[in-house]
Amino acid sequence: MYMEKQMISTTSYSHPEIEEHITNLGHELKDFAQLQGKEDAMKEHDLTRSLFITKVKDPIRSKVQMAIDFIRNILLPTSLVFSAAEIEQTAKVSMQVKNNEINDKFQLVASLKRKLNAISIDPIKVRYGKWLTLVAIIVGLGDAALAYISFRHGAYPVAMALISALAVGAVIAISHLFYAGWIKKAEAGRKRMIRIAIILVSAFLFFACVGNLRASASNQTVNIALDGNTVSAASTSHLNGWAIALISFALFTAVFFLSLLLWRTKKERMDEQEHAKVLAEIQQHKAEIKTLQNEIAGIRENANKQKEVARKIFDYAVSSIRKAKSIGANAVILYKQTYARFHNDIVPAFFDEPIGFEYDESFQFPKIQKPEEV
Repeated sequence: MYMEKQMISTTSYSHPEIEEHITNLGHELKDFAQLQGKEDAMKEHDLTRSLFITKVKDPIRSKVQMAIDFIRNILLPTSLVFSAAEIEQTAKVSMQVKNNEINDKFQLVASLKRKLNAISIDPIKVRYGKWLTLVAIIVGLGDAALAYISFRHGAYPVAMALISALAVGAVIAISHLFYAGWIKKAEAGRKRMIRIAIILVSAFLFFACVGNLRASASNQTVNIALDGNTVSAASTSHLNGWAIALISFALFTAVFFLSLLLWRTKKERMDEQEHAKVLAEIQQHKAEIKTLQNEIAGIRENANKQKEVARKIFDYAVSSIRKAKSIGANAVILYKQTYARFHNDIVPAFFDEPIGFEYDESFQFPKIQKPEEV
């Protein structure tokens, strides 16, 4: 009946129809109390309790009850009081579902952490192992470039100079992919030391041979002198082949020992992959837990906001009903005062009794839950 006229302000919490209704009730009961009090006082017979109840209290109580019903019909549906319990229950159910998910994920994270702790990895290899191949390639390409220049100075064809230089670079850059695993397969101790010695000796002999070839090629200087039909060539030594060999061998040795330090067996690589996978799962579940916690906080906040709005309008309803009841009580008091004034200050003894109005105003607002109660 009144729903289409609702114009509620949640800032002032005032409803025009209710304010008008309460104001009219006050005027109406004031006029009624004064007129009825004067009329009853002017009569010759004394006022009895039953007449007082029938002619004064019952009409006043009826008017106030009608005002209370009007207030409830207007405000309670608007204030969502009837659905506040449903809002709370829905929020509780949603939060409980998400709390269950959080608990499941906490248990899963604990299980994954135990699994993570059971995986043995070398943190140094994990951190620096991925750079081994890159460093080896850079060092190998550097020495290969110098070798290519040396071979080209010795008038090597481009293809031969390139192949020879790449062979030098490959020994430094990628040979560790083969010898490191072979050495690691040997038992620590004598067998492993023998394999290390074999690799180092072989490498030294290789670089000694190649180093002298590079020096010879680089030092070859061709002087052409035209003396009739004669062409002469002379060479002057500038570079030491053993020095070049030692430099290349030193670069090889650096990569060699770095590879032995950072080389990972197939099992170690698999363990690292499993470790990274489990760690990623843990991080993912932690992020999901954080998201769920934020969602729970959002559900709680949203439900409380809805209930707080309803609470404010509900409080306005309670206040309005209180005003209506106060108007009724004041009307009875005004009647008694008017009656006493026009009846020579002689009033019935029952005027001193409590007014004792009882109204049907039964409604309860659900409690807004605090965060710690969830």
